[in-house]
Amino acid sequence: MSTKVWAVNKETDQVMNINQIDKSYKGKMVCLDENCGEELIICMGEKNKPYFSHKKNTECKGGSTETLLHRLGKQILMDCETFVLPDEYIIFRQKKVMFSKKHSIIIRDVIPSEKLENGFVTGIKLIAMNGEEYYVELCLRDSKTSRKKGYVKNKCKAIAIDLHQFTRDVDSIDFKELTKFITGGSGIKYYITSPSMASVEKEIEKAMFCGNGEYIACPAYGYEDIVERCSCSSCPFFLYSSRDDKTIHCAGKGCYSQAVDFKSMEQYELRRDRYIDLVPKPVWGVDRFAYRHVIGVCDKCKGELELGIGRSARSISGISRVVNPTTFAYTVCKNCGRVEPIICPECGKPMELNKNRSTGRIFLGCSGYHDSDKCRVSLTMFNGEPCEKNYATQLLNVGSLHNFITDYDVAKKRLFLPNSERKFTK
Repeated sequence: MSTKVWAVNKETDQVMNINQIDKSYKGKMVCLDENCGEELIICMGEKNKPYFSHKKNTECKGGSTETLLHRLGKQILMDCETFVLPDEYIIFRQKKVMFSKKHSIIIRDVIPSEKLENGFVTGIKLIAMNGEEYYVELCLRDSKTSRKKGYVKNKCKAIAIDLHQFTRDVDSIDFKELTKFITGGSGIKYYITSPSMASVEKEIEKAMFCGNGEYIACPAYGYEDIVERCSCSSCPFFLYSSRDDKTIHCAGKGCYSQAVDFKSMEQYELRRDRYIDLVPKPVWGVDRFAYRHVIGVCDKCKGELELGIGRSARSISGISRVVNPTTFAYTVCKNCGRVEPIICPECGKPMELNKNRSTGRIFLGCSGYHDSDKCRVSLTMFNGEPCEKNYATQLLNVGSLHNFITDYDVAKKRLFLPNSERKFTK
């Protein structure tokens, strides 16, 4: 950025162009770099175009392009009386779930920024005449990922305005054009998030299912019936597949097929009934227990097994505690109530169930890891909350927890092989 044509009027704190001032501003203009703030010399010679100049022997370059555009944008928003909101929508299966269309609002008040309860500092806050609040982010890059989380947590409506096109020639920025771009309907604007968008995105996340292997326990059938993976592409809930690792991704857990499904107030059962005839038919002749019950099947009654933890273990959402007082992990039969400790197939020590705090994943790890010889046997069980049956790739690769424990030599070879080579099932 040129350092010669933009400066800050220290009396008004407004960014001004050299063409907006005359000699009467002498002593009033300072560098817009917040780390500098030095008083600038106004140079208006006859031979050269007017410009601002630092005093001699300074290393300051006059501030960044981003700083300039942020300050100009903030000035414009602080003085705006009307503001055009962009379309509010999310994309599901290449179609828009629309919440509101582009429209203009009258601004009642503007607040530079806010610090919310959790310490999150917002962008500029616009308050409409009807009391609705909108936060505006002026950005030169995508703000959806970097700022979205904070706004979602605080249930805010947040809008980003992309000013990247004005970086090409900052010396020649037309203030009127920039004003129209920011406050009018011609600018590049998009919603970072809103309560409506966040609600549907959360619903989509809950509805997502990942299937791995030739046969899949279909979520649309309540995981009780098995379908062939190759038939999933014809399912109304199918989203996409990966040719390399033979996984499919669908919205079958929530039975969402179209964008309009998120706009209706239908219950899950009604959506399921409407689409179920279009879901691939179950296949027979495969070991249904192995695919229905990924944790395992009770040796005593053939009932479905689930995970349990000791009473002194750290709490993990979706996993119940058993009577045993230790911290170790167990399998619990949902039918007969049989409780069995999960034993490390390598060293024979009890295995513990833990949750990775950074990723949210739930995994089994050998309690011998804490010993001097450190047994490193582990198996990632879930990508998130167990109640969602969001099985992790490692667990799916070995077929079931039972396979991991009883046939560990085969299972450990399957854990980290390229996805295209995975064939292990039981």
